[in-house]
Order: sequence, then C-alpha cells, then structure tokens
Amino acid sequence: MKRYLFSLLLSSFLWILMGVCFGQTITHHWKTTANNSSWSDGSNWDAGTAPNSSSNVKIGVSNYVPTLSGNVTINRLYLDYSSSGLSIGIYTLTVSQSVVSYYSLLSSSGGTLASPQVGAFLGNTIQGNITLALDAGTMNGSNTFEDALILQVNSLGSFLVAATSPDHYKGATTFINNGSGGLFLGAYANSGSNPMRFDKAFSFINSTSSTSHFAENNNGASVLFKGEVILQDNTNDPNSILRIWRSSFEQSVSLTTQAASLEFKGGVSLAGQVYLNATGGRIGFIGDVFSNTPTVLQTTGNIAIGSSGFSSGSVVFGRFVCESSGDLTLQWATA
Repeated sequence: MKRYLFSLLLSSFLWILMGVCFGQTITHHWKTTANNSSWSDGSNWDAGTAPNSSSNVKIGVSNYVPTLSGNVTINRLYLDYSSSGLSIGIYTLTVSQSVVSYYSLLSSSGGTLASPQVGAFLGNTIQGNITLALDAGTMNGSNTFEDALILQVNSLGSFLVAATSPDHYKGATTFINNGSGGLFLGAYANSGSNPMRFDKAFSFINSTSSTSHFAENNNGASVLFKGEVILQDNTNDPNSILRIWRSSFEQSVSLTTQAASLEFKGGVSLAGQVYLNATGGRIGFIGDVFSNTPTVLQTTGNIAIGSSGFSSGSVVFGRFVCESSGDLTLQWATA
C-alpha cells in the first residue's frame, strides 16, 4: 500500500512538474502535414515562421521529420508522442527553459541537446551519438539509447535518471556530474521491472563535491553493466560519495578517487577484475548492514592495484563474499 501510494504521489508530482515546466502557450507547432523536413522553413510551422529564441515548440507526428541545419535556440521544447520525431544532426539545440519529451524519437549524429531543466523524459528512443547537457530535473525512464550517450548534469538538487522505470543503454555511455546535488540512477524504479542495462562501456565521472548513488532505494531496482566500467571521482573533498547498490558488473571495474568514498553496498556482484586507483579517500566493499546483503566477488573476479597506483587512502571490507575456492591475494605496491 505504501509503495502504491508513493508511486501515485510520484506520478502526480511528475504531471504537475510537466505542467509547471510546460505551462506556456505553444507558439510553434510542427505541422502534421509538412512541406519538407527543414526546421528553418516557416511553411512547416503553424505560425508561418520558423521558431526563434522566445518560441515554445511542440512536435508531434508528421509526414516529415523536422531537421536542423545549424545551431538553434528556442525557449521550450515539447515532444509529444512523436514517432516521426526530431533530428538534430551534428548541431546543438539549446532550450532556454525546459524540455518535456514523451514516447518520441530523437535522432542525432553527434549533436547536443542542452537545457537547464528537463521536466519529463519518458519512453523515448534516441538514435545516433548524442550529448545531453542538462542542469536539473528528472529523466523518468523506459528510454532506449541506441548508440553512444554523454550525459552531463549540473544540478543543485538531485538529478534523477531512470527515476520510475529502467532505461536501456546500447552504446558506450558516459555520465558526468558537475552538480552539487549529485546524480541518482534508478532512484525510484519499480522492483518488478527488468534491470537497467548498459550493454557497452560505462563511465561515471564526478567533478563536484556531491553524493551520488545507483539503485539506492526501497523498491529493489537493479543495474546490469555488461561492458567495462570506470568510476572516477576527481574532487578533493572527503565528503564526496558514490554508493552503488544491486548492480551486476560482468567485466572489469576501475575505481579512481583522490579523497572521496566509493562504496559497493548490498546486492553488488563483481565478475571481472577490480582495479583500485587512489591518492586518498576510501574504497569500500561493505554490503548492507540492515539486510545483511553482501558485496560478492565471483569466482572469475579479482582485486588488484590499477595502472595509476594506490599511493594513499584506505580499502574497507565489511559484508564481503569471495566465491573463489582459493585465497584472495591483495598485492600492494611498495615505494
């Protein structure tokens, strides 16, 4: 009952948030029957002119896909169940206020979608390499990223990714956190869902003192990393933290910290080599004290010093299980 009530409240909040973020009058609506795919051709818009920096743009289903031919700035963007979608190509689409996107197609050839606020981002398909530069908000989930993704966030509050349902990342993926609010992956995803999947290499890079976590919730969300993983904290603040729960790592994991804490908590499974790189801070294999759920190093896994060395810092083992039938040997470099 509590989980149902929480989900209902969260859904209501997201609908309210969408209203707040896109409560403005639509000034430019891409025609259902357009003349061509040119974004800059005013005849394709119901306003009779191409959008400008003050325009609130809505794109639904159309016979032509609106396609950028240069960098564009608008005020707000609403992709509304647009199976035909939007193509930004190699260009940058800057949305000054907010982005809302439901069950739409977004195509890119190395382009960038930038906005200070994402009000909702649910059920979308993203094709081609893309950079999402977003300052704040919520990416709800059920999104499929077909190719490489770079997600840059700069939020004073918590930035939520796959907040209510899992995403699928099919290409190489990099998350870069530049915000003090941190990045929460799978913060509220439903326990009955499939795990969030990262099929290729994944990197998480933190550049600001913050607390970030993966699958840290009471709903049992989980994450599956099928490729190599890099977890890197570049801050000099011992209060900076990355906590990882209910995650399976099928390949190698490289951890790098200067002062921060990087912690594997309950439900983590490590099947490959784990490389430790540190000039300070703490790396923990500590499981979950409340549920007594361990961090597990599988028979195929091992722990070693990484290429950058381990000159300072600490390694903490708590509820840790090594499934190998032999001994676990930690070999530390000497000065």
